[in-house]
Amino acid sequence: MSYVGEQWRLGNTGRNDTLTVEYSLDATSLSTGSWTTVAGLAFTAPISTGNVGPLNGNDAPNRTTVSASITGLSLENGGTIWIRWVDNDVAGADDGLGIDDFSIVVPVAPTIATGTAGSFTSTGATISGNNASADGGTTITERGVVYGTSENPTTSNTKLTAAGTTGSFNSILSGLSSGTTYYVRAYAINAIGTSYGSQVAVLTVPSAPSAPTASSIGTGGFTVNWPATTGATGYRLDVSSVSNFATLVGGYSDLTVTGTSQVVSDLNPGTTYYARVRAANASGTGANSSTLSQTTKGTSSISVNSGTTSRTYSGSAQGPTFNVTGSTGAVTYSYTGTGGTSYGPSSTAPTNV
Repeated sequence: MSYVGEQWRLGNTGRNDTLTVEYSLDATSLSTGSWTTVAGLAFTAPISTGNVGPLNGNDAPNRTTVSASITGLSLENGGTIWIRWVDNDVAGADDGLGIDDFSIVVPVAPTIATGTAGSFTSTGATISGNNASADGGTTITERGVVYGTSENPTTSNTKLTAAGTTGSFNSILSGLSSGTTYYVRAYAINAIGTSYGSQVAVLTVPSAPSAPTASSIGTGGFTVNWPATTGATGYRLDVSSVSNFATLVGGYSDLTVTGTSQVVSDLNPGTTYYARVRAANASGTGANSSTLSQTTKGTSSISVNSGTTSRTYSGSAQGPTFNVTGSTGAVTYSYTGTGGTSYGPSSTAPTNV
């Protein structure tokens, strides 16, 4: 409650006349019921010296703003509170005292709005533009954000306080789990209660996938496999022929993959390639996995050293000999000699022809 006390006349010098303020919850008139004095709302005449007589109560030296809170009330909805000013009697002529600009503010819980979520990482996010726009008529004693993995968090959940009372503020969340949805609300507390802003969802970025592996290795490619990552809705794959990924294989630069494996093809035989994977969701793309190093299979080369021709079978080794290099797979041999003699297919090179 506040008002301006004004002095319009100096009745006598050497004293300061006063007005006191009282309230009642059971009065039916200004002279019935029980009344309680509010000491902080008393007005004391500012002028006690000079010429006795009229003053201009609108002049700054002759007026005082008075303000205080009335606390401890128990007033039901629709109830009535009576307020009166008591002019304390003094000897001789009284000062001329008056009141102006009277107002009563009934405090309510603060007004608070939750800001916008952004700057997502695998362990945090920033809530920007939270705003305590009104204190409700009594000072805000605490404000900040509350958050948790269940909807509509309260101050009994995890909270992050912010300095200040009214106005905007930002909140930086940290220590969150990767690939997880959190719910966040701004809050503010005053003597009346706690208010919450609307709820915003924060989805953290997924962590790096576990180490990828290779399968179905051939001369022209292989399949890259990795375990699913919590909170991921997709993955990004890089393949390179150099371990630092300075250059990437065509078609495999930040390739979007919806599952947890990808066939890599059109590679060179007998060549080492490197692959890495990142998990992604609506909030962003996470860190790289460890690097997979895989060499494609080489192709076989066979050199034939001609033996003596036009020989008949004599039981001793004769005919071509074979030198096989560059293959990690099994090689089979087939041989057809003169006169319909044949050999193989066999994994053992022929010796007698």
